Amino acid sequence: MSVEGGASATSMPRHMMRGLVASSWAAQAAFVLAGVLSGTRFPTLRLAPWVSVVLVSLIYGAAIAATLFPRWLRTRAIRTLCHTVAAGVSARFVIPLLLLPPALNRAEAVSVEQLRRLSVAQEQHRLRFGTYATDVASVEGLSPAAASGDLRITIAGDSGWSARLTFDGVSCEISVRDLAWRRGGAVSDGVPRCARPIARRPQQAVHVLPRVGRDESPFTPADLRGSWPQHRADAERTGRAPGGEPGADDGPSWTTRVAGELRASAAIAGDQVIVGAHGNGELAAIHRVTGALGWRIRLPNWVHHEPVVGRDAIVATFGNNEYWQRSAGRPVSFGTPPGGVAAVERGTGVLRWIRYTEGSVMGAPVLFGESVITLGSRGKVSAWRLEDGGLLWESALDSITAAPMSNPLVADSLVVVSAEPARWCVFDARNGRRLLCRSVDGVVAGFGHSSPALHGGLLVQVGIGTPSGWRFKIARIAQRLLAFPLDPMSPPRGAAQDVVITGSEVENGDVRWKIVVSGTSRAVAGHIAGTPVFSDSSIYVPLPTIGVIVALDAATGRLRWRTEVEPARGSLTLLDGRVFVATTGGSILDLDAVSGRVLCRSGLMGVSDRAGLTTGAGAGILTLLDGTVISAPLGDWAQCRSPER
Repeated sequence: MSVEGGASATSMPRHMMRGLVASSWAAQAAFVLAGVLSGTRFPTLRLAPWVSVVLVSLIYGAAIAATLFPRWLRTRAIRTLCHTVAAGVSARFVIPLLLLPPALNRAEAVSVEQLRRLSVAQEQHRLRFGTYATDVASVEGLSPAAASGDLRITIAGDSGWSARLTFDGVSCEISVRDLAWRRGGAVSDGVPRCARPIARRPQQAVHVLPRVGRDESPFTPADLRGSWPQHRADAERTGRAPGGEPGADDGPSWTTRVAGELRASAAIAGDQVIVGAHGNGELAAIHRVTGALGWRIRLPNWVHHEPVVGRDAIVATFGNNEYWQRSAGRPVSFGTPPGGVAAVERGTGVLRWIRYTEGSVMGAPVLFGESVITLGSRGKVSAWRLEDGGLLWESALDSITAAPMSNPLVADSLVVVSAEPARWCVFDARNGRRLLCRSVDGVVAGFGHSSPALHGGLLVQVGIGTPSGWRFKIARIAQRLLAFPLDPMSPPRGAAQDVVITGSEVENGDVRWKIVVSGTSRAVAGHIAGTPVFSDSSIYVPLPTIGVIVALDAATGRLRWRTEVEPARGSLTLLDGRVFVATTGGSILDLDAVSGRVLCRSGLMGVSDRAGLTTGAGAGILTLLDGTVISAPLGDWAQCRSPER
């Protein structure tokens, strides 16, 4: 009796364990089958749905049978094989999907887009009437938005507002400016929130702060001169305001702060400094001489790069990459809506027009005559009439998926754009005709991050070669097992990595020279800028992925010097034989342009993410991640005198 009782006591836990394991296999099978039948998961299977269903059912069915009925499969090797195959399928398809959530569902996407569009309309309503609107009807026509669901708005005069939108069973909310509605610290201002949070990577996190104080000083007509036609002002990417006075060094000194996270450089035109915020779409105009806020509005999504400034209008693009989906088996950033381009009046910030596009527009626009040209998702190149936003022409790069974060350039009647992994194209700015496209051998990524620079017919572009070393090999094996292709832009820290810099003829695409700069990966996350800058006969390039700055001979590509620095994602600025670069460590370096020797280093009052020093009228202006904008005389920057708050 005691023996039989003991046998029964030990057999029950074993049956329970088998049941738990079998239930786990069944749950994983259901998860995979649901994904296959929905048609939104597992593009790497590349099989007809019914074939995938049969294969998945057989694999997990065999694992369940081997668990519950081991006597049916008498050979231990066969049972082990069944479990191993099922575990391999789970590792390949189930685990990555648990780590990478599915895309926003339709109700969430619609709600997020509507709330972001509402933020545009509310700021325009405040500009016109001095207060925020309490209902959708009051803002109709200020920013096109389809009215769906139950929308309820609460305002606090002109100091802030919040809204809750319920649509198709999903409830989302947004709060803007007023501290009373802030939740969760600094991440809520102007950012829609739904019940299911968006899974952001660290470099995509949104940190925005409402501005304290709302005083605004209108600009006079005399302030509205000059222009800023493209990223870093010109095709050479100098960051020098057109018509500035490079010899002066006694510009104004001030510090101000805007209600948003500033990752991009500032634009200078006349007596205006224009900045766009990354997290909440804040767009602000600051007086160049006094540092006073002229006006501030909101665009419906991140302003990833600086706006451009024409004679009487400011144009900015918007979009994000905060959500990752799978495309052809790879994690690809598509972002959440809306994306597009908007133009506002220079003096007042009043919206002139806004155009929404399919997918995000991450790169800065370029001005060409009376048109503005943008590079959007899937490599779509579009020209819009500056006066009213009418579409003039549309073209595209081929084989492009996500939105490039690189910036187009314009020179004469040519527009040059680049995109992942190693593609660049030239278009006729007058009609959109694609003149040529080239891919660069030996480059596996980076052209969608680094912006091209052009001088004297030589186009310089920076890309990433294939990483190497044992750290990379181990990471590649692990990530292939989990169906996550290793990102060559950010391999494991310490892996060997090559950066490829090419100089090509813009007229025919022929490569004049190519240089490989080797180093050790710094595992820098996010947008890896690496944009070249021309100065006389030299090219200066920050290489944040390996933590160096290099100077090259423009004619031959010969390396003149190489200086190790802490990662610097921002653009370089050349001034009086010196190279200035802001680092992600919260300092600004002053290097000798001839030797690369670090002349001095000064600490900043905050971290500069990927902004470069912008110069004009005797001053250098730098943006910081916490929304601070600093203006100091060029002489102070040259002597490493750190501006104080």
